[in-house]
Amino acid sequence: MTIAFDAARLAPPGSEDLGERRALTRDVQFHGEEELERCPAEALPAGAPALLRALCQSVTAGERERIVRIALAELGFEWMSCATLRRQRGEWQPHTVLTTYAPPAWTRRYYGERHHEIDPRLQQLLRSCLPLVWDEHDLAEAGPPRFVQAMGDSRVRSGVCLRLSIDGAHAAEAFALISLMSSRPDRGWIDDARLGLALNFMLCLHEFQRRHLRLPPCDDDDTPAGALSALQQRILQCLRHGQSDKQIAYGLQLSSHAVDYHMRQLRRRFAVRNRVQLVNAAR
Repeated sequence: MTIAFDAARLAPPGSEDLGERRALTRDVQFHGEEELERCPAEALPAGAPALLRALCQSVTAGERERIVRIALAELGFEWMSCATLRRQRGEWQPHTVLTTYAPPAWTRRYYGERHHEIDPRLQQLLRSCLPLVWDEHDLAEAGPPRFVQAMGDSRVRSGVCLRLSIDGAHAAEAFALISLMSSRPDRGWIDDARLGLALNFMLCLHEFQRRHLRLPPCDDDDTPAGALSALQQRILQCLRHGQSDKQIAYGLQLSSHAVDYHMRQLRRRFAVRNRVQLVNAAR
């Protein structure tokens, strides 16, 4: 059973100052599989699904990625987005975003243009804990034109979304969101059998991420300037050698979003505004 769209238009975002609105999402932590750290192994319950067992037995980020991509392909979906959202100043704002399986153009546009504020799917999921099956026709009825256009340009035309709880967080304060996406224009291909398999996949993935993976802790503003992580020290070394962000991402096997995130954290750490000042401060 899935929740249905209603055709009511979403109200436009609030009228607060644009600079304040941008500040709400400037600390989004974009990351790839390679940045997730394994937690101490936990014993799986008897009868755990095969997908969960396979993920738990994987050793490297590359193995996890291969398992997930194979599962997505078997389900018939091309992309996936995993994110956590937190309530800030009365609004739901993205907190962490896994970029490995999402189309890059979609990720940049969705978060860069703040489409999470006008996404009708998110509004529906906030009203129910049931999964949401959608397609471009549903979005055209319920979504603002600029959001519909952005989805069409990204070739994301149908899919399944599920809202999930986060350990230690009240449902009114934070939640996780997994979205499976396809370029197929009509949701009729997502029948009950496929939906059941998709839910099993999303629940297994969420359980694995929740219990067996973690992001490295974010840097706090009051952290001493010398207390840099090993990754940040490597990034600074690359900067001193004159490497571009793209070269750093390739050399350290990071996503472009991860490099951008750490560059912002380093600028904050050293209280500088640009790349040149950061290199000089690091020296």
